[in-house]
Amino acid sequence: MNAARWPSASVADTLRNLPGVAARDDRTVAISGRMPDVYRQFRVWLTVATALTNQPPYC
Repeated sequence: MNAARWPSASVADTLRNLPGVAARDDRTVAISGRMPDVYRQFRVWLTVATALTNQPPYC
């Protein structure tokens, strides 16, 4: 399972609504799957985070 921790809980809260995303805590979300699919999902996460806060994740 691949995870990312965000500086803002609002990013993680928004990402939890995406299919296949699981919450680990209030600022960490995770996803599992094939690497190409995980990579595409992570790109979506970065787009959402930039739109909300302009902050990268703590990986």
